[in-house]
Amino acid sequence: MLIGQNAGTTTDNYGHFQLKISNLQFPAKIRVTYLGYNNNVLLLEQAPSKSIKIYLSPLVLREVEIKAEKEPVQERVGVINIPVEKLKSRPMLLGEADIMKALALTPGVKTGTEGSAGLYIRGGTPDQNYILLDGATVYNTSHLFGFLSVFNPDAIKSVTLYKGNIPARYGGRLSSVIDVSMKEGNNQKHEQDLSLGVISSKVLLQGPIKKNKSSYLFSGRSSYLGLFGLPSRISFNKKKSDDYFNYWMYDLNGKANFDLTENSRLYFSFYSGRDYWKALSRATSERYDFGINWGNTTLSTRYTNLLKNKVFFVSQMSYNQYRYSVEQLFFDESDAADKDYYFNRSFVKEFSWRNSAKFSPMAYFNVEAGAELVAQQLSPQGVKFSGGNVIIDSIPIIPSKKYMGLSTAVFVENNLTLLKSMTLSAGLRGVTFNTGGNLYKYLEPRTSLTYKHRSGAVSQVSWRQNRQFTHLLATSSVGLPNEVWVPATATTPPSKAYQWSVGISQPIKRAGLVLSLESYYKEMSQLLDYRQGINIIGSGKDWEQLVEKKGNGRSYGFEAMLQKQEGRLNGWISYTWSKNERKFGNINNGMWYPHRYDRRHDLAVTGNYQFNKKWSCAANFVFSTGEAITAPSYFYVLNNTYVQPFYTGKNTERTPNYHRLDISLTKNFTTKNNRTAYLNFGVYNAYAHTNPFYVNIDAVYQNDPNNFFKFTGFNVKYEVKSIFTFIPSVSYGIKF
Repeated sequence: MLIGQNAGTTTDNYGHFQLKISNLQFPAKIRVTYLGYNNNVLLLEQAPSKSIKIYLSPLVLREVEIKAEKEPVQERVGVINIPVEKLKSRPMLLGEADIMKALALTPGVKTGTEGSAGLYIRGGTPDQNYILLDGATVYNTSHLFGFLSVFNPDAIKSVTLYKGNIPARYGGRLSSVIDVSMKEGNNQKHEQDLSLGVISSKVLLQGPIKKNKSSYLFSGRSSYLGLFGLPSRISFNKKKSDDYFNYWMYDLNGKANFDLTENSRLYFSFYSGRDYWKALSRATSERYDFGINWGNTTLSTRYTNLLKNKVFFVSQMSYNQYRYSVEQLFFDESDAADKDYYFNRSFVKEFSWRNSAKFSPMAYFNVEAGAELVAQQLSPQGVKFSGGNVIIDSIPIIPSKKYMGLSTAVFVENNLTLLKSMTLSAGLRGVTFNTGGNLYKYLEPRTSLTYKHRSGAVSQVSWRQNRQFTHLLATSSVGLPNEVWVPATATTPPSKAYQWSVGISQPIKRAGLVLSLESYYKEMSQLLDYRQGINIIGSGKDWEQLVEKKGNGRSYGFEAMLQKQEGRLNGWISYTWSKNERKFGNINNGMWYPHRYDRRHDLAVTGNYQFNKKWSCAANFVFSTGEAITAPSYFYVLNNTYVQPFYTGKNTERTPNYHRLDISLTKNFTTKNNRTAYLNFGVYNAYAHTNPFYVNIDAVYQNDPNNFFKFTGFNVKYEVKSIFTFIPSVSYGIKF
């Protein structure tokens, strides 16, 4: 922020920024701020001839009174950029802070069923979100069947969500971009943090490799739910019980960065995470073992260079892999050598190379251009089996099939300031995708017009067009993350979307508030989804035979958000009114029907209050109208005995409304060994409301007690099933 003038900027993910002001008079003062650090005021006697490094010191709370003038808040319409420290302060399930669920408290962002990690943004589906971790694609974001995300907040520096105008450097998805950046590590001193929670523990190590020149960061997180199941396993082994299940997950983050020269840096980062779930059961001597596991691995290398103080160049190579597998084992415990084995695996492997350059020749004009190459290998199905069990023989087997995909893209985007208060952003992305000899070529234009009002408000209108070359097929089975990624082929062309959006962000300076209002309209085409009741596992058919194709979608809505970013009490209120529909030729007689997560109203209220330097509390309240479900239109009797449902439409009914209140209380203190620590107490769903996880619909044939063959009607029962009610939690963390 340039003190004395209404001018400022933000850094990119690498901490680089350029602030060009016409007719700037010296000396000039620039204030640099970052959450959790002391402000730094830089005095410039003259225009610098080379790049300047600015260091911020961590903020240490003291009993002092700070007075300062409020600075105008700069907001980007259609972009959510909430500091991770604020996201971590939200009360979450079982005391585990979660970035994805915190984003779901913002307007236009919905979650699926309770506990799921996927985000449905402006009428899209989870696979339509381009999720990046230090520039590498993350294909699955769930731990613990979706109750947690793979992003350990202790290792994350920033999260930016683009849901309106998406910059041209991003492509390949229809709905949004979620750009997650890891911390770079403290290059001044070594630190160690340890956190103990109800379901997992975390450790964070960071420090300098060479002071002021290089640093490292390592974090690890692991669950210990399996320890709670140890007595059950002992009982199962002793044949005192017939069922046993176990779950374990972990994730690791690492990063190192080096200053090569005054203007160039080199970064290395990686992520690895896995989930394992196993269930054992027996009936007399027959044994059945079932297991699933899934996980991601990402590796990134990035090189940045500021060339002649005008061109900022970035080159990155990354590798990522997502794997999902199901394993089944059948055998008689009296003859364990005779086993029947079934295994099905799917995976995505991707290598990418991206290069870009930013150039700002004038204060009112800047341009960014670049190119990328992405090579993919996808295997939706990979089946192995052995043995001669009747159950195994009943499962149709199809050969494993791999798809190779190669996509290229070039992009250019420029920002031109008009009339000092209006900025025109115009971008163009040219893409190709080649798989199995099928070559797709498209141009993806996008543009926005931003106007800064004298009152400090920022308004914007934008339009964009996107294509997507990979799709996620997910079954609706409760609890099992059966997710299969498939590519565009000759019979399943890439999906397409375009979106209009308009919005305004208005700071209310006296109250320290920011009010944002947005509206959007989006149309989608060439969508695909499973046919109703279909599961790829055990179907015996190729995935292209199991999906409905050439689907259309449309969504539109209004979003409002009121934020308080400063003071003892901070947080936000968000509200979304939206409508989300789909149309497939062979579903619902070819007519439009509500998407499953078409929820008309979504409300979220979240806040944090600092009582003093030790104690703080936080709370969330969320409300949403029920999701759409397909219910029988009527029932009929087959052979005078069996009750059969009959469906005349798709998603014709609604589940009950969803609402809950979460509360947490945190104490920050210093231990006897002069170490910083915290103790957190939380309650999820404080008033124990029964929220629907799914609805069970049952109809029982009724007959005359005196005449069994005389039909008297049906007893139709709708039963709401819930998995979470009142859940307390406690967690403890300490910094060494």
